[in-house]
Amino acid sequence: MRAPASPPDERRPRGTDRWQFTPAKSWSLAAAVPVALAIAVVVEPEANGPEPIAPIWLDTLAVLTLMAAVLAVGLLVAVEWSGVWIATFSNAGMVLLTALCPVSGHHVSGTYTYVQFAVFGALTAASLLVLIRCRPPAGSRDGSRLVV
Repeated sequence: MRAPASPPDERRPRGTDRWQFTPAKSWSLAAAVPVALAIAVVVEPEANGPEPIAPIWLDTLAVLTLMAAVLAVGLLVAVEWSGVWIATFSNAGMVLLTALCPVSGHHVSGTYTYVQFAVFGALTAASLLVLIRCRPPAGSRDGSRLVV
């Protein structure tokens, strides 16, 4: 008698076990962005640094980052893959703004700074995780739109 054939190797090659980009993932990320912004606004005190009026370059960067966040939320609600990219950059921009605010003299660093670093750092990590682990949606011409 012959020994039974061994089952085929069930392990997949590295890189093929990526998650699908689903509406639930997209909408969760879309909901997290305004929640993180709300937390940042709630914990941040009034300007208490040596230069309470923020420099124009910092305000410009803040406005551009907020506009990118609003665009990212809109694209993520529409389950667009490009929304994940824009969310990643806007979240990283918020981390940068958190670091630049005390450097510019607009605020004195405090507990709120670490809360903002934690919130925006976690959101940036979540966006990067979706970018790295999720597969762009199949079934569209450019691979950027989920077809449901």
